[in-house]
Amino acid sequence: MTRLSPTDHSFLTYQAAHPGVSVEIGQILLFGGRPPSVGELRAHLAPRLDLLPALRRTPPARVALVRRPRWAGDRPIDLVRHVRERRVETGALHAAVDEVLNRPLPDDAPLWELWLLHGYDDDEFAVFYKAHHPLHDGVSLVDVAEAMFAHDPAFPHGSAAGRLPLRRVLRGLASLTAGCARIASSTPLHVPASGRRRLVWCSVPMAWLQDARRAGGSTINDVYLAALAGAVRHWSRGAIRRLQVLVPVSTRTVAERGTLGNRLAALRVLLPCEEIEAAERLSAVTQATRRAKERGEATAAAWLTQAGRLLPAAATRGLAELSLHPRLTNLMASNIPGPRGRLTLAGRPLQTIIGVNFLPRHHGASVMLMSHRDRVVVSFHGDAALPGLDDLPRLWLASLREPAGQLVDVAKR
Repeated sequence: MTRLSPTDHSFLTYQAAHPGVSVEIGQILLFGGRPPSVGELRAHLAPRLDLLPALRRTPPARVALVRRPRWAGDRPIDLVRHVRERRVETGALHAAVDEVLNRPLPDDAPLWELWLLHGYDDDEFAVFYKAHHPLHDGVSLVDVAEAMFAHDPAFPHGSAAGRLPLRRVLRGLASLTAGCARIASSTPLHVPASGRRRLVWCSVPMAWLQDARRAGGSTINDVYLAALAGAVRHWSRGAIRRLQVLVPVSTRTVAERGTLGNRLAALRVLLPCEEIEAAERLSAVTQATRRAKERGEATAAAWLTQAGRLLPAAATRGLAELSLHPRLTNLMASNIPGPRGRLTLAGRPLQTIIGVNFLPRHHGASVMLMSHRDRVVVSFHGDAALPGLDDLPRLWLASLREPAGQLVDVAKR
């Protein structure tokens, strides 16, 4: 059996150290049309799961100190147990999502579930997939969706990752080391876990983000983070001046698509919540991410991930604990490019994908942007104890369009 990677093992030990914290990630896929039966869904999935052998893995019985453990073994997938359904009252999708979100995954079976949610709308239904983070990272959510719902699912083959340039690695390591000395301020986003989590989201045209980045040096991710800075500014009523955000970066190669597991590094970006003008926020974020790229921080983070395989398990088991500690990270914000082609379920087209990010200990919320065709969804996975959680999607949208066209103008300066 495959041995857990340092990042896989780090998430497993994080969960063991904090039993009240869920390390699950997921996605909610909204399809148009009348729903299939749960039996039809199981029959649809049965032959496709062969493309995702990692979904048969069960976790090791215990964490390790020296050699990272192997996955406990492949088990046949019991589709009756893993693929379930729930009839939802009219208009009550959010409540149903929250109910499934708070159901723990069983620890005696492969660590994933898929729920068919229907009845909330006459012409739409949802498929909610969730998985334990040690099983795979956020980018792999797209591989799972394509394996399950693409017309002709297949993953391309390519070459493995090459050697990273030493000079760029060293430069990036120096920059990362200096960044680690930057302590994050305590913010109202840090709350003790209440034991209840919720998911709220908004959907916008991709064109709105493209308009902001198209004229100059900004990226979609820059626009997303700048709007997040504005949302937090308004949510905190100016109490949060700067926000230290952890941004996961995929290190997955083409050859590794479909293999699942965790292949990611992490960068920290300082968001300028004190900036009143949306254009100034975007300019500051763009400069910060550009500097990180120029200094090779992503390359260095990828090298650290690779080097972790040479270290004993005890040396890497605290990776998640350290990087997600509230004194180093205020908020986690992921950006997951969506499926490349059209996805369907028995002829019903996929319309929207809503991501579910991992919610670390003492973090009141985490954020994920997922794109699909011409739209993006920004979702906030938050602790129910966080005041104003429901306001965050609206505030993100308002910041993106505050005032309309202002974000587009920044690139002309």
